[in-house]
Amino acid sequence: MKFRSMDDKQKVVESHGGVKGGVWSEEENRALKEAVPEFRQSNSIDSPVVWDSVARRIPGKTAKQCRQRWTNYLSLRSLDKQWKAADDMKLIKVLYATSDILEGEIPWDDLHLEHWPEWPVSALKSFWQRLRTNVPGRASLVLDDVLVWLYDNHLPKLESSLKDVQSTNVDSSDECRAE
Repeated sequence: MKFRSMDDKQKVVESHGGVKGGVWSEEENRALKEAVPEFRQSNSIDSPVVWDSVARRIPGKTAKQCRQRWTNYLSLRSLDKQWKAADDMKLIKVLYATSDILEGEIPWDDLHLEHWPEWPVSALKSFWQRLRTNVPGRASLVLDDVLVWLYDNHLPKLESSLKDVQSTNVDSSDECRAE
């Protein structure tokens, strides 16, 4: 939000009960979670949100603070519950196939459209950063080396855990049929 004068800015600050920075309370997080769907312009996850309207529901927070909190934390937290080991495996394999590029050149928009249209690009980047944390010495490695390590070391663990889950589900369904 741009202001023509400091007086205009002060009026906005006062109308919000004073702008509050720092840690978000659970009550503020809850209010943001309730307000975002209400002020989203359509039901699509990527549809625009009217952040000024959202901010009016959360005393002391600006539209920018609300947008950043939602985009960088709350929306990813709710999405992360749905991201599975199979998605991690796919992300490693897809990035592995795009070798010989620098990390800053990863075509996130293309990957989003082609492989994960249901996920915002920011979520894909977040999942990638989480995967990267498994790589020892990752700070000094180029993208290809990180991907080779993940492909050779982490991918087999993910595949094994996925097989374990699948076999547990098969065993459970067999027990249900036996009863």
